[in-house]
Amino acid sequence: PYYGATAEEPNKSRKMSRKSHCIRILTLTIHQELRAIALSPAVLLVLIGGVVGYGVLYNLLYEPSVVREAPIVVVDESHSHLSRTLTRLIDATPSAKVVGMCDSAAEGEEMLQQQRAQAILFIPYDFEPKVGRGERTVFLSLSTTSSFLYYEATAGAVAEAALALGEEIRLGQMWNLTEEERLAL
Repeated sequence: PYYGATAEEPNKSRKMSRKSHCIRILTLTIHQELRAIALSPAVLLVLIGGVVGYGVLYNLLYEPSVVREAPIVVVDESHSHLSRTLTRLIDATPSAKVVGMCDSAAEGEEMLQQQRAQAILFIPYDFEPKVGRGERTVFLSLSTTSSFLYYEATAGAVAEAALALGEEIRLGQMWNLTEEERLAL
């Protein structure tokens, strides 16, 4: 034996050569399979044609199922500038259209039962004060179960409008800060 060698070193070398041999076989196998795929016109046609065909057919089949201007009614108990802004933002989304304002939940539910609306948005009386204090506020959105697409459209419109309103409020608050406070953010 030579100086510095241990009895374990030949085993390490054998393990490393086994690992490198397995990796080499795996690499060669992958290379052969990719080459076989690239040289087979049938496989290429299925892969490329399938991706392109699926993309076109999916859009043709499901595009009519995209809901635009789902009717929504708003029960505004807050009657504040902020609740009117939220309502305006919901109406501005492409997926929902505010078809009415109600003073009570019963009136909103009646419109839902008459199928004049697909969803009701309840804005609570303390909406603006809570937002002004920086507290979380909850507004309730109810949808019919006649179609998941209407639910998705109305819930998405409410969420999109709430995020836009939150961003407007945040930007407005930033303008009220001093230059040093803005830089600290």
